[in-house]
Amino acid sequence: SERRLEYLYLEGKNYRFLDVDQLEEVIVATDVVQDKVNYLKEGIQIKAMFYGETIFSIELPQFL
Repeated sequence: SERRLEYLYLEGKNYRFLDVDQLEEVIVATDVVQDKVNYLKEGIQIKAMFYGETIFSIELPQFL
């Protein structure tokens, strides 16, 4: 499934996001973020692809 997340901050090696629809904090691992880390700014909204409760991919907006 796909969910909209808003980037909050980096905590250790994990990235904290807010699930915009469910208003829950979600942790995204560094290996999922990969090279997209350079484009993460506080408040940016991304699309996250979930398998169950596990995020396996994120997609940045087309215009940053």
